[in-house]
Parts: sequence; C-alpha cells; structure tokens
Amino acid sequence: MYTTILVIEQEFLIRRLLMKVLLRSGYRAWGVTNCTEALALLQKQAVDLILSDGRGFDSEADAHCRAMRQAVQAPILVLAASNRKSDLQRCLAWGADDCLPKPFTLAEVRGRVHGLLNGQCDGKALAAQ
Repeated sequence: MYTTILVIEQEFLIRRLLMKVLLRSGYRAWGVTNCTEALALLQKQAVDLILSDGRGFDSEADAHCRAMRQAVQAPILVLAASNRKSDLQRCLAWGADDCLPKPFTLAEVRGRVHGLLNGQCDGKALAAQ
C-alpha cells in the first residue's frame, strides 16, 4: 500500500517537480492547483499528507484551508514564500503542521515529508521560538 501525498501548487512546473521527487521517493502523489481543487479531491481520495504552496494559505484562501484542515487528519506541510516569523506563524494558525520557507532544497522537502509522516517534525514548536 502506498503513502499518498496531495501536492497543492499553482505553478505547473514546480508541482510536477515536487510530484516527481515524491514518486521517486516511493510515495503516490496527486496534484492540484488550489485549495478548492484540493477539497474536491479530498472528498473522493484519502491522503496521508498535504504539501501546499504557501500561496494556498493567503487570506483569500483562509476559509478553504480551514475547511481542508477539518476535512482530513493528515499533516499539512506548507512551502512558505518567505521566512518571516509572522508568515510562518500565520500558516500554522490556519492549520499547517509545519512550514518550510523558500528557498529550500528538494532534500529538505523529502526530509520534512518523512518527518511529518513518522511524527518526527514539529513546526509549531519551531515557529513559536
């Protein structure tokens, strides 16, 4: 049985790259462009983790992202557009389990995904510092 990861990323090439990295790491990956599409997919498909572009967690998408958090118990990892403490805290307040600020490496993404899936990552403690 595969571990399934939902990738929410507006940029096609970045979404494709993230999905390719996840597939090569042994995960099953689904890709969508926004929280609305994610909610529709989550009604049909169970996922083990959500990997989201930080733009999916802006103020306009707040209601959708809160609904997504309520729809699944899976951890949410946000690829944040900045490393400002306020941005990271906002992502966590909206329901993310961890935030990885840009720029990041693909190895960091794989490490955070692995950590969240195995209960070894706690971004909320990091952002509280």
